[in-house]
Amino acid sequence: MQRALAGLLALLILTSATAISSAQEEPVEEKVILFEYTLEIVDPHPWMSRITCLKISCVGMELQLEMDGHLYTNSDSHEVELSAFLLGNVTIRLLVDDGTSIDDTKSEVVSPFPDNLTTIESGYDEPNTVPSAGQTVDSRAFEATWPCTLIICDAGSIVYSYGYSFIGALESGSDKDAILILGEAGDVIRIPMIRTSSGVEYEFWQRNDASKSLIDIEVNEELGWHQFDYPSDGELWIRFTQDAEGGYAAYQFSMIRYSADTETPWGELSNPWQGEPALDFRGSDGEPAYDYLGTLTSNDAEGDALLFKAGSRMEIGFTLWSSPSGATFEIWLHEKDGSSILAVEDGVDLWPSHVITSEDTITIEIRIVAITTTWWRLALHQERVGDGDYLGDAPDRLWTDGDEAGELPLFQFGEEVNAYMLMNEDVDVFAFEISDVNGSKFYLKEEIPSALFYQILILNQTTGAIENTSLGMPIDAPAGIHAVRVERTPDFPASGHYAFTLVYLGDSQPAVPVEYVDQSDLFLAYYVFAGVFLLAPAFVVLYWNRRQFFGGAADIEIEAHERRRLRRLRERLTALLSEEVVDEQVLESSLHQLGDSPWQAVVADWGEPLLRHNTAQVEICIWRIAEGGATLLVGIRIADSPWELAAMRVHAPEGATLAIADVSPRHLFQGDEIFLDTLRKGSKTFLRLTLEGEPSNLGFQLSGLVDGEPLAAVPNRSIEWS
Repeated sequence: MQRALAGLLALLILTSATAISSAQEEPVEEKVILFEYTLEIVDPHPWMSRITCLKISCVGMELQLEMDGHLYTNSDSHEVELSAFLLGNVTIRLLVDDGTSIDDTKSEVVSPFPDNLTTIESGYDEPNTVPSAGQTVDSRAFEATWPCTLIICDAGSIVYSYGYSFIGALESGSDKDAILILGEAGDVIRIPMIRTSSGVEYEFWQRNDASKSLIDIEVNEELGWHQFDYPSDGELWIRFTQDAEGGYAAYQFSMIRYSADTETPWGELSNPWQGEPALDFRGSDGEPAYDYLGTLTSNDAEGDALLFKAGSRMEIGFTLWSSPSGATFEIWLHEKDGSSILAVEDGVDLWPSHVITSEDTITIEIRIVAITTTWWRLALHQERVGDGDYLGDAPDRLWTDGDEAGELPLFQFGEEVNAYMLMNEDVDVFAFEISDVNGSKFYLKEEIPSALFYQILILNQTTGAIENTSLGMPIDAPAGIHAVRVERTPDFPASGHYAFTLVYLGDSQPAVPVEYVDQSDLFLAYYVFAGVFLLAPAFVVLYWNRRQFFGGAADIEIEAHERRRLRRLRERLTALLSEEVVDEQVLESSLHQLGDSPWQAVVADWGEPLLRHNTAQVEICIWRIAEGGATLLVGIRIADSPWELAAMRVHAPEGATLAIADVSPRHLFQGDEIFLDTLRKGSKTFLRLTLEGEPSNLGFQLSGLVDGEPLAAVPNRSIEWS
């Protein structure tokens, strides 16, 4: 209670309140009371008040202190001052002649800070001098350590500019006070305020086991206060003195000690950032910018660095203050592949004010360097709110097996997802989770009408493959993590907001089993008749081809016929490709005829392939159509299962540039890849490929979905090519 009253006294005097007490017992004739306060001081403490006139003269200015039945006054038209040890009921008033207002004065006061932030010299007299070198010291040390780390703060109401306070008094002209300041090498000391009675002076001392000496610590002209390194070898003392004729004189100073050991929960900051995980990015989703505070000593050439989690295409606004000004900083963007990008070099206070991360940025590092004792403050916020719960932009693709789907931000049913389609992107992908054991039924609701393409992707929880899709219509999905894909269309503007919600329709109900009754015996006669009728043509075909199936002279004749036909096809293909202008229609017809021929006959006619790859699912043969040419014949024979979404890639293993110039029959191709669509079960496909580039070796790869599973056929050797 006492400290609260003392704090109130300080606050009232500092703010120069204009309230006038209604309980004036004996108003002074021809005087105006500018302020009057009556307080009960339970915890005694030194006090000083100095009122300075801001105009040429404040006629009749008088400062009064009533305490314990005594009245203490000081009168002057320019400056009045009283200093005392307050206890019990006290009244403090300022009187002037008419014509002077409270705005014409300035007050300075020695009084405790609120919230128990003040140490008072009470019942303990500080030593008159700094103890000699090596002498055992019993003096108490003034503790003013800043209670915050980089990311954790219990500072309460401590303001950045003042911190902790020490109040003491010199009883007479012969009394002096030497106060030990707690600290160690690597700390930064900030003393923003020293306030004393008139005639009191102060000095700084350094003491160790070998020596003690005065140290010259001047007020920083830019800051208007003391800010310096704690001595690297010894203790720091501050000593207050006054003239021998002086009387009771109060003094007060405020201080903050920034300890290097408590700068972060794990110790002092390094540059670059090392060891610890990246800090969470605060100041997202409309939150205000979050402040980070730190200090640099004058001999800290390395500087400080902060590492924050970041995301794709984040627009980060930031402000860096340094006190004194002059600190410089760099901003580095660290990418998924381990590389780093220098985004800002030689930045200074308040410039630049923002940076945009790259598509693959995962962390952002800010490195701060100064050449003098510096206090810095960094504020960060995200200027554009990220897509959904992502930091920055949502990914442009589905996560792969190497990604941890469990670490992705997941939105829930009924949660509105707000996002932004940037100018240089076409796709955003969001993850959501279904927790219903039986799965859930839901649909997508577009909250902001836009020309965007929405697609719900139901994923296999083991392989990650897409098992089902919906264009926003009601769909069932099993428990697990699934995705929503948002794609730009030509009608969507260059950039813009969009929003959607997944609307929950309930859990998926298991299908009710249907009971079937076997009544096939009622149709036995029909089944026999239908079977004989449908199989009759097969018996005829078997009869006509009995020699082929059961052996005979016809085998040799058919084989010779096929050989002659295949030889003519080979000659026709070779002749066509030797012409400057190729008749594509004739070329495609010839290739289709090869596909209709027996596989083994084609292989025998064209000779030993340059490359042959044979598995249970597919056989691939590759021939060079003309010696020295860049044209290949590729044969693909599919076994018992069709290949869906099939594609073939031709590449140079040693890394040389290689591209496909032409394909027959016509297929979509780009660079070194050909899209073959679906290769049917038992089908034989022949392609003519023309290549560009000068690789020394060629490699081939066929990929697609076989029985719903991704599969690739990769020959274990390459073709020597020149």
